[in-house]
Amino acid sequence: RFLEIRLPCQGTSLHSPLPENAVCDNVKRWPLSCPVEAGGSVHVRLGEDVSELWRDGASKLTLGDLAFTEVMPDPTPASHAPESTYLEVLNVSSKAIDPQSLTLQDQGNLHSLEWIVQPQQGLVLPGDRFLIAETASAWEDAALDGVAVVRAVGWNGLLDGGEEVALHGPSGEVESLTYFESWWQGVAQDGVALSCQSPTGCDHSSNWRPDSEGASPGMPASFESLASNAYFEAPLVVLHRTPESTLSIQPFP
Repeated sequence: RFLEIRLPCQGTSLHSPLPENAVCDNVKRWPLSCPVEAGGSVHVRLGEDVSELWRDGASKLTLGDLAFTEVMPDPTPASHAPESTYLEVLNVSSKAIDPQSLTLQDQGNLHSLEWIVQPQQGLVLPGDRFLIAETASAWEDAALDGVAVVRAVGWNGLLDGGEEVALHGPSGEVESLTYFESWWQGVAQDGVALSCQSPTGCDHSSNWRPDSEGASPGMPASFESLASNAYFEAPLVVLHRTPESTLSIQPFP
C-alpha cells in the first residue's frame, strides 16, 4: 500500500515518504512541495481509493461567499423539521470552510458557532449547506442524513415578525438578511420555513416564499435555482449630476 499526494500547483513532484513515529507501521508522512491555499485541497490516493482533503478557508471569505437560503423562526409544530429555530446557509464560494470560524449577529449580539453534527473533515465544502440552530438536542438524534449543523451559543432564536441577521468571518461581514413576516404571504408560520428561490439573487420579498414542503433543512427547496436570475439581481449603475441639475444613470463599467 502507498499514499500518493497530488498538489494543484506548478512544479509538483512526488517525494519519498519520511518515517513517522506511530503505532501503526503503515503510517507515512509526505513533505508537500508547495503550500495548500486556505480553502484549497489536495488529492490523496491509497491504492485505488482517491480522496480529496481540504483546508479551512474561512479566513478568506468575503461578502457574498455565503448565502442564507432558509429561515425557520417558528418550528412548532415540528411536522417538517426538528423543533428548533434555524437558519440554512449555502457555501457559494470555491473554498471549504469551518463554520466555527464564523459568528452570527442577531439583535446586536454576536454568537459563536460550535458543531452539533459535524461533516467529514469538519468542513463545509463548496456547494454544500449547513444549519445554524438555536439548540443542540433537537438535532442530535434527527434523521437528517449528511446535514451539517452548528449551534449558535447563547442565541435565543429568530423573531416571527422579522429581523436582521448577519454572518461575520475573520475578515468581516460575509452575509446578511433582513426578512419580514409579510414574506410568508399570509401562510401561517407554524412549522413552515421561508426559503429563497435564487441564492445568488438579492434579498427581496420576490426572492423568498414559504417552503412548498413546509421545510427542507440542509436541502434546496423544490423551487430553488442556482442559476443567475436577472429578475432578482439588480444591475450596478453610476449616477452623474448634469449641468441642468438632473441625474443621469449609466451602467457601471
